[in-house]
Amino acid sequence: MTAPADLEKSKNDDNFLHNCDFVNFGLGDNDQKPWIHYSCPLNKPPYMQCSRLELNDCIINDHGVLRGQEKGGFAKSCKDCVYLHEIGNLICQCAFGNPIQFRETHRYLDQDVWLSGSKLGCFGMKSSSKC
Repeated sequence: MTAPADLEKSKNDDNFLHNCDFVNFGLGDNDQKPWIHYSCPLNKPPYMQCSRLELNDCIINDHGVLRGQEKGGFAKSCKDCVYLHEIGNLICQCAFGNPIQFRETHRYLDQDVWLSGSKLGCFGMKSSSKC
């Protein structure tokens, strides 16, 4: 059982999975511009703000392994991506070595994406509030 202090701490941290409500995930044009869309808390009306983050800004395909990197552009060498929003896990088939060889790889997005001022962000990138 979580102690009240621990529960309060989790609500105040920068982990978007703890603080925001999942809206949707999309792959964008030709499955090359994946994004996540969450609704995150504001301290003033309307008390929630949509936040949509382009994942190419945050993730790279490093020889078949997804990892965090600013403007990584992973989608150009990955396909069939899905997002398990309950645990924040992005799963893709990504090229490694030979561009026609793919393997399944995943990345927990809370390693690279955070909540700042009611918006999702990664590295120096901020999300769009035009959702």
